Amino acid sequence: MKKSLIVLLILFSIQSLFSQKNISFDKNVQATAKKLIISRYSLEDSIPKFAGKRDTRTVADIIKKDTTSVFVIDYAYTQEGLLLEFTKGKITPKYYHWNDGGGYVTIKDFDSYELTLNNSSFGWGETITGKFKGTVNKMNFTNQTKKFKIDIEGDFTHVMEDSPHKEERIYEAIQKRKYCETGFYTTINDTDTNKYKLPKYKYLNQPEEVSIYYHKKFENNIFKGVIMEQTDDTELKAKFLLKTEYLDNWPNINKGGYVYVVNNKLLAYCSYDNLLENGLFITVKTKDKAEKLAIYKEIVDSLK
Repeated sequence: MKKSLIVLLILFSIQSLFSQKNISFDKNVQATAKKLIISRYSLEDSIPKFAGKRDTRTVADIIKKDTTSVFVIDYAYTQEGLLLEFTKGKITPKYYHWNDGGGYVTIKDFDSYELTLNNSSFGWGETITGKFKGTVNKMNFTNQTKKFKIDIEGDFTHVMEDSPHKEERIYEAIQKRKYCETGFYTTINDTDTNKYKLPKYKYLNQPEEVSIYYHKKFENNIFKGVIMEQTDDTELKAKFLLKTEYLDNWPNINKGGYVYVVNNKLLAYCSYDNLLENGLFITVKTKDKAEKLAIYKEIVDSLK
């Protein structure tokens, strides 16, 4: 009887979540532009007039025991965009606006919306990806008399970091990590490495060591393939070429340095000079020809 009751409760909670209007789930949903466009129209005249557009990005998430909040907003003198609230069995998208002139916060339900997400709940270190389109038909801001219509449309992706406790969680995760998956990572400065006693990775046949951030800078699935160039018996260059759908956003990426890891081995450092219009390349130095051939195979296999 107890088992049957538990099963019924689980089914009921799943049904209540998936029965929400205008929310769908697709684990393979892709964010291509990775931004939302906010269009604001004045309703003071009989014909609505365009008032302004803003590109937005995911800037914060707060993970609590019963509620997770994700803010997909642009921030400057004002903060504006999408607030997603996850509670047990329910996801609620809201329009969010914060005004620097007095710190007024305006939160309003959308009159209509369509939301697609890659999952129904998210924990720290997991990736949320979504597409959103929504409208607020009538909006009054706290310190304004104008009435506006707000349209928001676009997509986003974000690794959950629990903003208030971000640093604490990052260093705790790095200290516990036993294995580093294949991919591109950013590094951590020596000050924090020594302060938090973080593990270090050694470059292949090089004396330098670095600590690696807790999640990848680039996933291997953004690359369609790799071109290998052999310069001599102990060195090779690997050019990673982007898939077509990632080319448009490539110029907007953070131009800092990265390191490349294969099978828990740190192979090479990639600087700004290593970036290409359609991807990037790394230079790997090995001790002999046999090791170079083995690394050659590992890099190729990592993109299959």
